[in-house]
Amino acid sequence: MQRLPIDELLRNHFERLGTKQMVVIPLAVLLIAIGILGVNVATTGSPVTMGHEFVGGTVISFLSDQTPEELMMEFSEYKPVDARAFGERKLMEFPPLDKETTNKLRAEISAKYTDVSISYTSPVYGRALQYQAVKGVLVAFAGMAILVFLFFRTFVPSVAVVLSAFSDIMIAAALMDVAGIKLSLATVAALLMLIGLSLIHI
Repeated sequence: MQRLPIDELLRNHFERLGTKQMVVIPLAVLLIAIGILGVNVATTGSPVTMGHEFVGGTVISFLSDQTPEELMMEFSEYKPVDARAFGERKLMEFPPLDKETTNKLRAEISAKYTDVSISYTSPVYGRALQYQAVKGVLVAFAGMAILVFLFFRTFVPSVAVVLSAFSDIMIAAALMDVAGIKLSLATVAALLMLIGLSLIHI
């Protein structure tokens, strides 16, 4: 029995499904993703939870045998946002603090733990960085859309590709919410890469 090439098998499969069946599942997934993002907007004011780089705050890492939960309890007076473990190294994220409170926190951690590293992002800088990140994603998406329209020179397939890229970004952002991944410079770069990957199959 002769085996058909994979592209022919896929073409036959999609022809059997029909256009409506092929559209229903991706559309349903997109609507679910938009719903998740909408819930996050209602609860946090943003489609995705912002990391400290975009809202400002203090991030401190150090060596400790304690669990993130124990550290959250120990430094509860400073209202920590998050605590994570990377082997023996722990990373704690705090909201923006005044200079006196920051110095007190630094002294307290330095007295108890070793190999302490501290980084601080001001809220003003965080908001400016947030604006630049959003601007970068929008410019990249607009550039992708223009390139698609120039390539196809036809309305329907061009809109289909642009909507597909839009769907990819919405679904990725929704998955970030579900997985508890905050928006950071790294995740913005990933979203920009996703826009670029949307053009590969043109």
